[in-house]
Amino acid sequence: MILDCENVENKELGIKLRNAILSGGRCFGNPAEGLKITMKQLESKLQEVDESLSKTDWKIKDTETLQQIYTIKAGIEGEEQLSEYLQTLLRFNKKLFPVFSFASLNIERDEKLDYIPDTDFLLVCGNNLLVLDAKNLSTKKNDTLELFEGEILNAKGKSVLHLNGSTHHWKKLLPDIESIDGYVVIVNDTGAEILRNEEWETCDYKLIHVSELEKILEEWVDSISNHDAKLALLTKIAEQQIKKEHSSLDLDTFRTTFGV
Repeated sequence: MILDCENVENKELGIKLRNAILSGGRCFGNPAEGLKITMKQLESKLQEVDESLSKTDWKIKDTETLQQIYTIKAGIEGEEQLSEYLQTLLRFNKKLFPVFSFASLNIERDEKLDYIPDTDFLLVCGNNLLVLDAKNLSTKKNDTLELFEGEILNAKGKSVLHLNGSTHHWKKLLPDIESIDGYVVIVNDTGAEILRNEEWETCDYKLIHVSELEKILEEWVDSISNHDAKLALLTKIAEQQIKKEHSSLDLDTFRTTFGV
């Protein structure tokens, strides 16, 4: 693999990225930054309500917001687990040497949404992209899941999750890439059975269990003829990463108060 350092617009970031790559770096960014920002916003909302109460007011739990926080915490755990696994794969699997992974990337913001939309992970090999969306779902090995009209359905046909893919965003932002594919990765240690129906075969986002990921990445790399990396492309992707935020809230005390 050759690292092409021509035509880099953001010179400062490009130099930092080049040095990190030459030092062996393959994974960049912090996982779940979008979810962490959303959770801080929800926690701040609850804290404001708590502080507005007098000592004699009866505290009523905001169960809806608390449930959102529980769901977000599960999402954060899923992204962090997938991040750790990707680091392991890219470090020890020599077939995946040409692959770079970027975590927590901004996509187009919809002001109507009450969360930070992002791409969990964007993998790069040559001039090709692979979007990974981590989902921390509780399933069993024999539980059948399938995709249907943008929903993940269980064996009873009940929707367990709505999907919002971001491949269209990257096609628009990076029109010169050769290919882009996407996978929704179920992250748990209990397994899941994925139904390969017609929608699975044709959709932009295929549903898989994390145990299948290594083989899929190997096949993806094998399907690409030119593995040479372009620093200009990698730098442009790095520019989209969500920066880590630091909160002034005493979240440990807050979570103890609300049982979160």
